[in-house]
Amino acid sequence: MEGRLAHISTMGFWQRWGKLVNKISATYDLWQHRRTSRQHLAQLSSHQLKDIGIDPAQREEEIRKYFWQ
Repeated sequence: MEGRLAHISTMGFWQRWGKLVNKISATYDLWQHRRTSRQHLAQLSSHQLKDIGIDPAQREEEIRKYFWQ
């Protein structure tokens, strides 16, 4: 019985580990998306900003944010 309980306990560890790795990966992906989106936003012309309804002050506010914000 102890061997079986140890196996169940180990399975729980690997399931939790997998969830943690998935969460870290998803967070990293989100941060990368924010970084690249802000880089693209920084490159838009004033005409392009006007087309999407963003004024230059809003752009500056957004591109100055840290990647985790």
